[in-house]
Amino acid sequence: MELHKMNAQTRPDISKPEKKAWRAKGFIPSVLYGGEGETIPLALNEKIWQKLFNVSGSRNMILDLVLDDNTEEPDLVKVGEVQRHPARGNLLHVDLIRLARGVTALFEVPIRFIGKAEGEKAGGILMKHHDYLDVESFPRNVPDVIEIDITPFELTEGLHVGEIPWDNEDVKIVTDPGLLIFSIEVPKVIEEPVAEELEEGVEGEEGAEPAEGAEGDESAEKDKKHEDDDKKKKHEDDGKKKKK
Repeated sequence: MELHKMNAQTRPDISKPEKKAWRAKGFIPSVLYGGEGETIPLALNEKIWQKLFNVSGSRNMILDLVLDDNTEEPDLVKVGEVQRHPARGNLLHVDLIRLARGVTALFEVPIRFIGKAEGEKAGGILMKHHDYLDVESFPRNVPDVIEIDITPFELTEGLHVGEIPWDNEDVKIVTDPGLLIFSIEVPKVIEEPVAEELEEGVEGEEGAEPAEGAEGDESAEKDKKHEDDDKKKKHEDDGKKKKK
């Protein structure tokens, strides 16, 4: 991994409004901590550091950090938590973690999947369960990525951390060996109703017997009609008797 050399200047531990004033002058608030040294508030040149992050990202970035132009004793550091503006994406705050020279440390290394699995060619779906692996290494030996060839994997197959072919003696993978990194899944098929089943359903609805409530309504209407006819006939008979 490339070792970058960067400059920073120390600053007083200031309040939030004062940090905004520093940002307005073109500086990013930062803090250096870890190891046997004390915690030191820093100010980083926004243009220079933004360019570095745009090119190299942030994970596992190892730096020789020069404080206040003191080039004789640079600190070996790695980039920790990075805060960015949610909309513009520019840097808002950077944590720098001090490392001891000649001592191994833990790093997160991204995984890069190479090729197309046989299972994918057969209609399967590549499911990525982990994007990074934890490794222990000297800072200068940390790989930029860990590549995994997925070409030979068939449907329903996958790879666990402990199954990764790894022969780099300078870098030890410390992630749980039982974790599943990826798998080739069989896609789920949603069965649609067959046309014949739909037709049978329609016929069943047409030939269905009327509901009990419907029969009761028809019977009541018939009884009312008979009752009205009887009243009408009686009224006509009474009229005939009066004429006589």
